[in-house]
Amino acid sequence: MSSISIKTAKVSDYKEVAPFVFAGARGELVKRGTVFYACVEDTPCGAIGGVERDGALQVISLFVAQEYRRRGVASLLLREMEGFAQNCGFPGIYASYSCKEEAAADLERFFLENDYTLPEAGNVMYTVSLEKLGKSAFAELLEKVAVSEQNIIPIRSMNREMLAELHANTPEYLLLKQAAGKPIGELCLAYRQGNQITSFVTMTDVNGSLHLHSAYLSSGLRAKNLLSLLKAAFLTIRKKYPHYQTMTVTGSGQSGHELIKKLIEGAALEEVAVYTTEKVFAEADMEYLSTDAAAALVRFNSLMDTLAEKGYASRMVLLQGAKPYLEIPFAEDAFIGLHYDVAEDDMLLNFRLIAEYILCPQEEAQRERILQQIERDEEPYYAIVSDRGEILLRGTLSEDDSYGLDTETIIEGLVCPFSEYAGRLHQAYIDRKIG
Repeated sequence: MSSISIKTAKVSDYKEVAPFVFAGARGELVKRGTVFYACVEDTPCGAIGGVERDGALQVISLFVAQEYRRRGVASLLLREMEGFAQNCGFPGIYASYSCKEEAAADLERFFLENDYTLPEAGNVMYTVSLEKLGKSAFAELLEKVAVSEQNIIPIRSMNREMLAELHANTPEYLLLKQAAGKPIGELCLAYRQGNQITSFVTMTDVNGSLHLHSAYLSSGLRAKNLLSLLKAAFLTIRKKYPHYQTMTVTGSGQSGHELIKKLIEGAALEEVAVYTTEKVFAEADMEYLSTDAAAALVRFNSLMDTLAEKGYASRMVLLQGAKPYLEIPFAEDAFIGLHYDVAEDDMLLNFRLIAEYILCPQEEAQRERILQQIERDEEPYYAIVSDRGEILLRGTLSEDDSYGLDTETIIEGLVCPFSEYAGRLHQAYIDRKIG
């Protein structure tokens, strides 16, 4: 067999690598994950994807083409992800996967051979026919409930106070920022009774399939509020999203399994168990990266490769307790820095790339002349003055709904023009033409 090489997937590689990534994980992996793929003579044959969750790295996708199985490819991919997790300072790595009963034994043996714990069956994922669901016990239950439109609020239209309340009273694993696929705004609803949010429902699109991500009811309250939300969501599906033929839903805990099975009886098309296994590292050299820092690290790994191809030198700086950033020199003893700013909007992570160049004038008059020059130049950048009197020239580039920016867009849209202007400003400052 030809030699196998493992590569880090850049955004530009995703189209070629996508067939080897679990469909339900693609959106999240592009947005904030890490993907490595295996190649035989430059032909992809498998891939692994992971994201940060609960202080550890979670493997959410692992796939090898049929003709390359049982040749060690999956183990190579897993070891690559483990090395990445350890380099990032994660204390451990774990995998969650769903499979049919006949495949469970092979996967159990694979993880045990790679020194993971014995996989444990937990949740169950059901694939449901929406047509059959409309004739099930669940539909009969919804018929008895009224849709209380005055109490139902789309999550995307909530104000900051409502979102803060939702965050404070909701288990973290239910948040949309960790959802598989892309949230559907009209199907992410909350029920507000008085000044309290009592329940909510969130649904996502996973590569063209509908997924019920969460259905939550505050403890001690009657279920009619949640049922009202579900009825409103399914009425919207029937009216505006008739192309969805099936829906996936995951049951957790014994009571959750029993309730879902009772409600969808006669509508379930498939039922698969979800298994979890883990490996704890002996030592972690540093505190694990936050979600946004881990996502920035993945983006920078991809960007550095493309910068090198275009003749740009770059250096990644990773300090404990700080966000990773890139240094890109443009003159002797002068460089621009790139880092990601992360914000939450409707519980989604949004990334903005910031390029920064710092000037350190010694006097107030110098500072004012530099600021005036930047204003006269009318470049699409802005300057701010730090508490120490430094001038920070900044340029930004925001990601859009396509989950990420291609490295070519970053370089041509921000790195090149910003470096050129920073270089002119730097040279003028050195030559005393300004300041």
